[in-house]
Amino acid sequence: MIGRSPDLQNWVALAVSVMVLLLLGASGCVGVQVRSRDDALLHVALSPSTPAISSGQWPGWRGGTAQGVSNETNLPYQWSTTEGIRWRQPVPGRGNSSPVVWDDRIFLTSVIDGRQEQEFVVLCYDRVSGSLVWQCACGTPRGRTHSKNGYASATVATDGHRVYASFGSGGLMCVDMQGNLQWKVSLGNLSQKWGTATSPILFHDTLIQLCDSEGPSFLVALDKHTGNEFWRIGRTSQGCWSTPVLYKDGRQTASGVQLIVNGTGSADGTPGTVIAYDLQTGAEWWRAKGTTDIPCPTAIVGAGLVVSSSGDNGPIFAIRPGSNGRDAQVLWRHPRGGPDISTGLIHEARLFLVSSHGVATCYDVSTGRRLWRQRLRGQFSASLVAGDGRVYAVSEQGDVYVFSAAESFQLLATNRMKQRCLATPAISHRELFLRTETHLFCAAARQSPQLTTQNTDRPAAAATDPVVATGE
Repeated sequence: MIGRSPDLQNWVALAVSVMVLLLLGASGCVGVQVRSRDDALLHVALSPSTPAISSGQWPGWRGGTAQGVSNETNLPYQWSTTEGIRWRQPVPGRGNSSPVVWDDRIFLTSVIDGRQEQEFVVLCYDRVSGSLVWQCACGTPRGRTHSKNGYASATVATDGHRVYASFGSGGLMCVDMQGNLQWKVSLGNLSQKWGTATSPILFHDTLIQLCDSEGPSFLVALDKHTGNEFWRIGRTSQGCWSTPVLYKDGRQTASGVQLIVNGTGSADGTPGTVIAYDLQTGAEWWRAKGTTDIPCPTAIVGAGLVVSSSGDNGPIFAIRPGSNGRDAQVLWRHPRGGPDISTGLIHEARLFLVSSHGVATCYDVSTGRRLWRQRLRGQFSASLVAGDGRVYAVSEQGDVYVFSAAESFQLLATNRMKQRCLATPAISHRELFLRTETHLFCAAARQSPQLTTQNTDRPAAAATDPVVATGE
C-alpha cells in the first residue's frame, strides 16, 4: 500500500522528520552546532510546552519566573542569628546578587580582590552544609557604577547543567556545574552612572539579556550552548535595571511567549514605556506608557494582568496585555506609591508592594483598590518573596518582616539579622536563603527534619525548563 500511495509516502516522510526534530529537542541538542539564525529560531519554535519547574528549585531571579512566589509549605518564618539558622557562611568580596538554588547547590556572584586587580567570581555553595564548593574567576570590573549597586548585582540563571552570569560591561558568561568557564561574550560598553543590574533569564535553549546604557541599548537573545546570537533588538532607552519577564500569550506571537520589560530610561526625565517583545524574533508586540525615567523593579504578572511600578513613590498601573502593534490597555493607575528598587508580587489576586521607605501596601490587583497600608521600619531595596501564605520583606538594616499574604495586615515575625542586606532571598527545599553584606544564611522551620550531609560530588539532576508566567 505504501508503494502505491504518494500521499502516504509524504506523510511518512513528514512524520520521520518531525520525530528527528523532537528527539533533538529532547536531547537538549548537545553537540549540535547552530548553523544559521533561522535554524536556531526554528529550534526554539519547535520546543515542547514548558512544564512546571521541579519542586525545590529556585533557578534564577526571584525563582526563575521573576515573580517571587513559591508553592512550598512548612517554610521558616521566625528565627534569630542563633536560633532557627541551619548554617551561615562568609561570602568573600562584595555583591548584591540573590542566591540561586538547584538541588544541593547554591550560586552567587561577587567581586573580590585578586592578585593584581579586582575579579568577578561565580561562587558555588553546598546547600546542606553551607560550605564553599568552588569559585570561578570570570574577568575584571569595567565601567562606572554606584556605591550602593556595585558590579555584582545581577542574579545568575541555571538550568541544572550550567550557570549563566552577567556582569554588564564585563560580559556575559557560562560556567558548568563544576566551576569551569565554558564561554564568555562581550556585551560592549554598557556605561551608566548607576551601573548595571539586570539579570539573565532562560527559556529552553535561549538566554535573554537586557543591555540598557547611556550609549546604544538593546535586548539580545543568545544560544545558551554557544553564546551565539539569535537576535538583537535596539531600544530607545538610556537606562533600565528591570529583569525581563516571560509571559505565555496563548499563541498570539509565533513562539507563544512574550518578553516584557518594565520601562525605558531617558536623559530628560520624560515618562518611560513598558514594552512586550516577541520571544522568537525580538519584534515589539505592544507597549504601555507611564513608568518613571529610572525603572528598576521587574514587571509583576498575575490574575491576567501585568503590573508596573517604578520610581521613588512613583506610579503603579495594571496592564491588560495587548495585541500586535497596538498599545496595551491600562485598567487602573495610581500616580504615587510605587517602590524605587524593590519588586512586589501578586498572590491570590492581591498585589503586595513595599516602598523604599518601608510603606507596605496591599491592593486588589483587579481593581487597584487599596486593602491596607502599613509602615515597616527601615529602608528597603530587596524585593518581596512569598510562600506558605506569607510574604517576606527584607530591610537594608537586615530585618526580615514576615506578614500574612492576606487582605488584612498581620505581622507574624520580625527577624533581625544584624547585618546590612540588599539582596532578595531565595526559597528552596522548605528553607530560606538570605545573603547579607558579609554572609549567606540558611533558615529552616523548627519542625523541618534535619538533613544529613550527602555526597556533593554527584552530578546535578536533569534540567527542566523554566516556568513561564501565564498571568493566571
